[in-house]
Amino acid sequence: MGYATNDARPDHFTSFLQPRARVIISKDTPIDDIVLALTEHGCKDLTAELDHTSHSAHPVISGGYGNITRGAMRSGTAVAIKSLRVPIGPDEEQNKIPKRAARELYTWSRCSHRNVLPLLGLVVFHNQIRMLSLWMPNGDLPGYLKKNAFVDRYVMCQQVCDGMDYLHGVPMVHGDMKGTNVLVSDEGVPVITDFGNAVFQYGELQFTQTMKLNGFTPRWTSPELLLEDTISQSQEADVYALGMVIKEVITGDVPYAEYKNEMKLLFAIGSQKLLPNRPEMHIPKTLRGDAIWSLLSRCWNQKPEKRPKAYEVVEIMRQISEGNYGQVTSNRNCVIA
Repeated sequence: MGYATNDARPDHFTSFLQPRARVIISKDTPIDDIVLALTEHGCKDLTAELDHTSHSAHPVISGGYGNITRGAMRSGTAVAIKSLRVPIGPDEEQNKIPKRAARELYTWSRCSHRNVLPLLGLVVFHNQIRMLSLWMPNGDLPGYLKKNAFVDRYVMCQQVCDGMDYLHGVPMVHGDMKGTNVLVSDEGVPVITDFGNAVFQYGELQFTQTMKLNGFTPRWTSPELLLEDTISQSQEADVYALGMVIKEVITGDVPYAEYKNEMKLLFAIGSQKLLPNRPEMHIPKTLRGDAIWSLLSRCWNQKPEKRPKAYEVVEIMRQISEGNYGQVTSNRNCVIA
């Protein structure tokens, strides 16, 4: 592992990140050294506490870049075990998997909020670093809402926004916000998950920059990320995606559900500056409907700098869920029309 001198960082990080030698992880760093670095930076190694006989043979959830299996701790606690899928191709790409897992683990381990899924720790299983979190039997937010029609969707949206506001305050960029990346706890609380694309700037644990992040999900991705190769993940892009998630929660449909072909959707977003139509069945022309549609329209502004901050979205959603559709005053000294 390589070491470098700590850089300066904002004052509010002084208590959060203790000064220490900065560790750099690359694709050539041995797994044992990666695990040591992670544990030294606050990520628990729970390999000895996992009941390895409980590990399900097949993934319960299989995404584009990772698999989720169900398991249990020796204590009996049900857990979700996330592993990154090993790509078929050059050894160089396969060798990056431990670094990718370490990057996601470290970023995720920096989070502690009611609306962010807690990371329990890591395990090493079949010579692969995996991530442990509590098993969420309610599943993801879209699926939960289909089974629970009478849930207050505006309150759920507000709580998701609270989680995003927290991440941006860390400061962090989530990078892949969508409905299926929000799970629902036993208590019915939405929690943000999946930090494979997240960006955390101020950590002591660093990763070489040869790594390409996971691909985008176009229906939730801001136009600047889809159209410009040089544009990187940003909090403004998160807010755009957050607006799509709010619409998804309220309507029960993914963004641009009328587009079955994603290539045609990409063309429409790029060449025609496509934006969602107002779904008047779910967002009618009422005081509340106008307030939420005004907020969503701001989240989808073609100019990233014109989009509201996450804390503004939280304040507006809170006021809407409480039945106040006029001007709201942020607790951060911001008046929002």
